[in-house]
Amino acid sequence: MIDKSTIKEAMANQRITMQRIHKLIKLHQSGVSQRAISSQIGIHRRTIFNYLDFLKSHFGADLTPALALSESSLWGNSYTWKKAQA
Repeated sequence: MIDKSTIKEAMANQRITMQRIHKLIKLHQSGVSQRAISSQIGIHRRTIFNYLDFLKSHFGADLTPALALSESSLWGNSYTWKKAQA
């Protein structure tokens, strides 16, 4: 049997894939609630909020340009991301 607390510890502080970020953005832009996005992607809704907050702080309300980013360009400045999480 797998211990759920072990899974949570293993998943903490890990970035989500660009595929999931693109799905998050597309769902958000189509009007899906953060709770529903969380359920569909399998990421805690607070994490969804944090990612959307971070992306909106860089791109504004229209997140379409974020879909063109590579993973390295999105995470190039980890200080900015840590600051957005605070």
